[in-house]
Amino acid sequence: MLEVGVSKDGLHARISLDGEEVVTLGPAELEEAIWQLVAARAAMNPKRRPVLFPASRIVVADGWQMDGDGANARLCVHHPGLGWIGTAVAKQEVERITAAPSRPRLRTRRGRKAEARP
Repeated sequence: MLEVGVSKDGLHARISLDGEEVVTLGPAELEEAIWQLVAARAAMNPKRRPVLFPASRIVVADGWQMDGDGANARLCVHHPGLGWIGTAVAKQEVERITAAPSRPRLRTRRGRKAEARP
């Protein structure tokens, strides 16, 4: 069984397998290990299902849903290794994003604006 803990000083993660400590990692090393694990999971079968669960309150087709009071939207993105990642977005930001032109304008190296090509 895999177990992960943090040292008393909070500077290292200790990873044990079947009760025996295998490795101690610092923050940067642990972050690299996490990304390698995410990449490995994304490459494995069966693939993660792109739905949260049957009783989900997230509208998967749109990827976002407004809170009951309409003040915030919940935005979720599906990552093949991590699964669903979500955040709250203020209503004003949702309105600004949805009002933006469908073809964003990009700046060229010379500072001129150019339309994005599909």
